[in-house]
Amino acid sequence: MTQAFRHHRLQHLASPIPTVSPTTDTSNTVTWTTVNGADDYIVYMSTATPVTTSDTAVNAGTGLSYVHSGLNAGDTWFYMVTPRNEVGAVDSIEVSTEIF
Repeated sequence: MTQAFRHHRLQHLASPIPTVSPTTDTSNTVTWTTVNGADDYIVYMSTATPVTTSDTAVNAGTGLSYVHSGLNAGDTWFYMVTPRNEVGAVDSIEVSTEIF
């Protein structure tokens, strides 16, 4: 591995900017901005705020969206997106939406 490549791969990550919107009456779609240097993204979710890394998590791989399905009308869900690489991870701001 060249020094330049290694340095590029070990960069610290920026925080993504997530958004969430109801997709159907039983699902939400969470999307986020690309973070340079991210190997993958973890989406944390909870019906309580604040969302933490102890809450339910899904690895979204290198994608920029996640569809959370099987939800119930009237529930409010909170989400946080965390990009990761060899250096570590950084949490996004929290976003939420209510299922109608």
